[in-house]
Amino acid sequence: MDVLLWNPWVPVAIGALAVLLVSVIGDHRQRKRRNLDRPGFMPWPFLTVMGGIIFLFSTALAIQLG
Repeated sequence: MDVLLWNPWVPVAIGALAVLLVSVIGDHRQRKRRNLDRPGFMPWPFLTVMGGIIFLFSTALAIQLG
């Protein structure tokens, strides 16, 4: 836990990874829905891409500062 105290990019990377995992699961569930008349309102592909980009950049910055 000492890494979290001096490197602010580690919690950002963990949060982005959580968003990425939730959006992948949400996108999979939206594509496999039974009732095609209920498409949903969450932009899961956009959240997946943004979560992946933020995760990659924050991980790179955490490694660079670490």
